[in-house]
Amino acid sequence: MTQELSYDPWGRLRNPATQVVYTPDTEPVLFLGRGYTGHEHLTVFGLINMNARLYDPALGRFLSPDPYVQAPDWSQNFNRYSYCVNNPLRYTDENGKWFGIDDLIGAVVGGTLNWVSNGCKFTWEGLSYFGAGAVSGWLTVNFPGAIILINAGLSAANNTLNQGFNNGWSNINFMQVGNSAIMGAATSYAGGQLGRTIGNPLNKLINIQSPLLKQLIINEATNITTGTALGGIAALNAGENIWEGAWNGAKMGLVTGTISGLGAATQYSIDHQVNMLTGNPTKVAVNYNGNTIDLSSTVERIQNGESYPHKNDGSIFENRPPKGQDYPLLPQQPEGYYHEYVHPTPGAFGPGAQRIVTGAGGEMWYTPDHYKTFILIKW
Repeated sequence: MTQELSYDPWGRLRNPATQVVYTPDTEPVLFLGRGYTGHEHLTVFGLINMNARLYDPALGRFLSPDPYVQAPDWSQNFNRYSYCVNNPLRYTDENGKWFGIDDLIGAVVGGTLNWVSNGCKFTWEGLSYFGAGAVSGWLTVNFPGAIILINAGLSAANNTLNQGFNNGWSNINFMQVGNSAIMGAATSYAGGQLGRTIGNPLNKLINIQSPLLKQLIINEATNITTGTALGGIAALNAGENIWEGAWNGAKMGLVTGTISGLGAATQYSIDHQVNMLTGNPTKVAVNYNGNTIDLSSTVERIQNGESYPHKNDGSIFENRPPKGQDYPLLPQQPEGYYHEYVHPTPGAFGPGAQRIVTGAGGEMWYTPDHYKTFILIKW
């Protein structure tokens, strides 16, 4: 082990053996200059650079306000200088801006589509459908492996709300509620099986970068198909109108497809470390000499077209052969194909030796030693 570090919940460096917070000027030098939640420490100033904003671990506050209020119905979110709504034991702020964005997306998407599938009513009934969908969406983002159970619960909740608002809360038929739960679970399961069968062709056909949008399209298509079929079969067996049963099944498929799509997008974003909404990487790292080098902030800066204050940042990388060699280290390409960007080296005077070299085809390499070594960035 190269170095062991310990922090209090707010990011103050402490002795890992005694858990006592270090006094100023007694902290150990951080290996690679990064510490709390993987961010760069500005030791001289006692601050942590969280990319979008500077954070003071002694105060537990950012030096500038969050430009967004993500949850206007939550009082903690109105303190825009706070770190993770004053709950750092549970949450981590990866970039100093959006907090809980995946939770918000899940709740809004789940609530909206459940409201749409149940009549788009601007009434207490419609608001109740939105609430049920929002809770299910939030649960799916946080527990993507429980999609079938969540779909069963949402289907049961929708049936309960429908009966309660239309027949009276004292006249709820719990057999119908149970049947709806079973139907929701069956639609979700059958849609998942169909998705696994035709998933690869659909993935190739739907050329969309956003995991959320792509998975919603795929899962809506498969769940509506299976829901329509199961609804029609159930109506036929019960001696009811087959078309009405198929239509009700299709509406249930829209709901279960939403939850299944949210779950699939969440799982994909976790497995591939990408943003659920945009598909951009949330963490880009390489392994060098047994150490993990986090390149996320620099890659994000490159993608956003932002510049580092150095004359070579964004300039053409000429890819010359090293001394004594006939061929360059990177694949030969026409002049202007490659560009280089500074990856800051903490404690170094000037830009340091680290660079990221990009190719016109989207490829990226990391060089830790000023072009002597190149490591392909896989993301």
